[in-house]
Amino acid sequence: MNRNDTALHLLTAAHSALAQAGIRHAVVHGLEGAPGAFGRDVDILIDGKREAEAIRLLEAEFTRHNIPWYRHYNPVGTQQFLFQISPGTDAAKGFEIDFLTRLHLRWGPVIFTDINDPTRPSNVVPGLPFSPWGSFAKRLLVKILAGHWKTLDRKRHDWRVEEEDLPVVRERLARFLGEALATRLLEILAKGDLGELQALQPKIRRELYKRAMKTPKGWWKWAAEEMAPFFRARQGAPIFALVGPDGVGKSTVINLLKERFLQQTCFPNVKIKHWRPGLLPQLGRLKCISAPAPGQATIPRKKAGSFGLLRQIYYLSDFLLGYWLVDRLESNRLTVQIYDRCLLDMTIHPVRFGFSNATAVRKFAMFCRRPDAVILLKDDPARIHARKDELPVEEISRQFASWDRLQKLGHIDLVVDVRNGPEEAANEIMNFLTSNLRPQARSFAEIPSLDPIQP
Repeated sequence: MNRNDTALHLLTAAHSALAQAGIRHAVVHGLEGAPGAFGRDVDILIDGKREAEAIRLLEAEFTRHNIPWYRHYNPVGTQQFLFQISPGTDAAKGFEIDFLTRLHLRWGPVIFTDINDPTRPSNVVPGLPFSPWGSFAKRLLVKILAGHWKTLDRKRHDWRVEEEDLPVVRERLARFLGEALATRLLEILAKGDLGELQALQPKIRRELYKRAMKTPKGWWKWAAEEMAPFFRARQGAPIFALVGPDGVGKSTVINLLKERFLQQTCFPNVKIKHWRPGLLPQLGRLKCISAPAPGQATIPRKKAGSFGLLRQIYYLSDFLLGYWLVDRLESNRLTVQIYDRCLLDMTIHPVRFGFSNATAVRKFAMFCRRPDAVILLKDDPARIHARKDELPVEEISRQFASWDRLQKLGHIDLVVDVRNGPEEAANEIMNFLTSNLRPQARSFAEIPSLDPIQP
């Protein structure tokens, strides 16, 4: 099956499972170009009182089909099912079905739509209910309030409200904005005037705030909605690190992995990071030393710098806070994060990071969140030295011996031999990761004292 046939097949299966169980549901977004061309995702409202039951049924139903899937809970209350479409089809990416109990905005605690709004049969899946008001709020009202003018200008076909849907849309819009403002908005959409729409947006926002915050309860709901994405955010996409000595080929393999994740999995974004989250700036910038240009290699240190203990505390703070404030939130937005090195590298080669030993790192690593997988790339030390002669063969051998020790203690999840080439290494890593995509949410175990680096 091609991508559109697969999407239609999955939607039909979901509708059948929910309908047989008597669970109310309705599509609010994603059928605009269907069945000829499905978008990236489809949003379906479900009865909030039976959400847990619905998700169990859907998991069982989707497991019956021979299509890999991955479920993620979004902090604003959306259950996301991501399907990995086979690379052999006409799709470069996967397909996503999101199940939500209400559609609301963070610009005010207004519940825009829920399962109790009127529905009509969709024109794509026989019997599948469609919510006209939910569709209008999702494809237009949300974008207007967010100021997504380029998207609105590009998708002028979304401005049209079907004649049969107009009474429901007008009535619901008047409930939130008042009769006059609702009528004015529909007139502008009918004319297709983007300039007038931009001028009307502040009035729409003010009216929503005014109606939502008449009481202290309204203010509290608004504050709760604003803070929910941060406090409820869970890891969604995997975070993993590739480690090994300089010259082993990490950069080449990482770039291949990025291409494969974008082409072969359901995750929409991939970000490559160097060593740490980067919440705190580089120490060189604090000393007004310019950072290297993008793509320019950094020369490893030969000697330890001053204030080694303070450096370790600074970097540990970045790992500790950076996970919660950077990595966790990006993972929740389904961005795969690939690290070139990780915290363990500071214990293997501390001089590279500016200190003579990694005592503080070893002692306090247990408070830092570990990547979901740490993957060691291995090669013959002489071959590595021939490609990149910054480290002597003896030092490369010593580092591998230290990595082997960490592997025996459970700090390394996979060892990949790169002597067969980066393509084979990337394939082996992808096979491992695609069968172990579930986030682990664990901290580093105790790190032993390793042999000090030789000058």
